[in-house]
Formats: sequence, C-alpha cells, structure tokens
Amino acid sequence: MKTTVPKSLVEEHHEIQRELLRAVEADGRTGEEARALARILLPHMDREDSLVHPALAILEGLARRTENPDPAAVLRHHERLKEALPDLLRDHGFIVGALKALETAARAEHQPAIADLSRRLIHHARLEEEVLYPAAVLAGEYVRVTTVG
Repeated sequence: MKTTVPKSLVEEHHEIQRELLRAVEADGRTGEEARALARILLPHMDREDSLVHPALAILEGLARRTENPDPAAVLRHHERLKEALPDLLRDHGFIVGALKALETAARAEHQPAIADLSRRLIHHARLEEEVLYPAAVLAGEYVRVTTVG
C-alpha cells in the first residue's frame, strides 16, 4: 500500500522522538524513567508508523474523491491493522503508566520541560485512541464496503 503519510503525523512522531532522546539524558530518577519509557514507546511508534499511518494516508484522497487506492493492498493492510489494534491499545496502558512515572520524577527533580512532555504524550495517546486509530480502521472499512460490497 504505497501512500504518502500526512506530514503532520511524521513531524509529530519525529518531534516526540527528539524530545524523548533529550529526556533520557537527564540525571537521576527522571533519566531512569525516561529510559524505561523509551524502551516501550519507540518500538510502539515504529508499529504505528507501519500500521496506522499508512491507513491514515489514504483518508484525504478518499474524502476528496481524488484517490482510488488499490483495494486489495488496502484490505490486506486493514486486516493487519485490525489484528494489531488490541496490542497497540494495550501498549498505551503501559506507555501512559510510564509517562505518569516520568512526570512524577520530573516534577520532583524540577524538570518542568520533561514533566510537560509527559503530559503532552498522555494527551497524544488519547488522541490516537479516540481519533486516529478509529479513523485508520474506518478508512479500510470504507474501501471494503465501496469495493467489495
């Protein structure tokens, strides 16, 4: 399924990775918590990049009726996404737990930028669960309904 992932998603993931890599350099418990978060968040983001983002890449073309993606490729990808979705959501539970621990450590060690990063990433996880993941699934369902019947 060859598509162009929305630039906003790519940029946001890169920014999160850059900020997290700065946080892992912190001293004390904040750095320890950031490293623990990185061990689970970075592989999770890789899975999102390969499963969720390509599904979202077809949305704009579908909405504008300017793109007719290859239905077979979309549907194969859609099945992989639906299969992986429970694991992605389970990951979020672990990630949010790690983010809360990081925020607590950062506040205790007077690292407000890292505490703010934690808060923003918790919001990002909610946005994915409430909007992006459902939209990715619906894109595949739309292709299935309109091409297979």
